[in-house]
Amino acid sequence: MYRLTEAQQEIVQRIGKLADEAIAPEAGDVDKEARFPRSSLDALGKAGFLGLTVPEDLGGMGQSLRTAAAAIDEVAQR
Repeated sequence: MYRLTEAQQEIVQRIGKLADEAIAPEAGDVDKEARFPRSSLDALGKAGFLGLTVPEDLGGMGQSLRTAAAAIDEVAQR
């Protein structure tokens, strides 16, 4: 669907694994309590994914918006 390279697919798979471990278990409570998912954002940040599209020379991962869309889709499916 997103026509990602093998390296990009690996990044999306890593985000999916993180979503399964750190985001999905709290998603129901976050929705039910209408609270901000701080722990989910902290987990994404700790793994470096909040800098997914930030250029590498600025400390990010330097990925495309296509990769970001695939990553967001992966998290949303959890």
